[in-house]
Amino acid sequence: MAIDPLTAATTIATLVSLFSDFLEKRKEVSSNDYQKFLEWLSENRHDEIKQLLEQNQATATSIKASLNLQSSVILNILKNIDNKLDNILSADSFDSSLSPLVKVVAPYRALSEQALSILRQFENNNASKIMEIPFLERTAYQFMDGNCRELEYNDSRFIDDDLSKIVELGLLKLEFNSQGHRIFKITRDASNLIKLI
Repeated sequence: MAIDPLTAATTIATLVSLFSDFLEKRKEVSSNDYQKFLEWLSENRHDEIKQLLEQNQATATSIKASLNLQSSVILNILKNIDNKLDNILSADSFDSSLSPLVKVVAPYRALSEQALSILRQFENNNASKIMEIPFLERTAYQFMDGNCRELEYNDSRFIDDDLSKIVELGLLKLEFNSQGHRIFKITRDASNLIKLI
C-alpha cells in the first residue's frame, strides 16, 4: 500500500518522536521491549502507528534491533537525524515549494529562539493573551491574564517579525482592542508545540 509523501513524512516524524519518548522513559533493557513499545503506543492512543509497525516487518525488525542498543546510543542517533533535518531545512538550496511540508512536520523550525521564548512565556505564565502597549522609548507586551507579567524579550529589532511569524504559523491569533492596540492570543496548537519541545 503506497502512502502519499506528506503522510509518510509526518508518520516518520511522529514515529521518531514517539520512539524517543519511549526510550527516555525506559529504565532497563529486556527481551520483550518491542512488545512493551507496542503496548505503550496503544496506551498513549497511537493505534495507527502501532498498526503500521505490525504490518511492516522490516520496520518492526529495525525497531527490535534498536531496542537492543543502549538508550543513550539510540537517542544520540535520533538527535543526529534531527540535526541533519535541521541542516537540510535551513539550507539555501532547500526547495521553497516544500515549505508547507516543513511546517506540518516541524513548524517550530521556522521560529527563532526569541519566538519560541514568547510561546514558552505564554505557557509558563498560564496566560491566554498579551496586549501590545507602545511607549516612546519602547514597546511593552503585557500578559492580560495568568500571572499578569510583562513579556520579556531581548531583541527589540525583531520582536515584530517574531510575532508576525508566530501568527503566520497559526500559533497565535491577532486581534485589536478599541484603542487599536494589538492583542495576541495563544492557540491550543502553540501550547501543544511547547509541551512537545
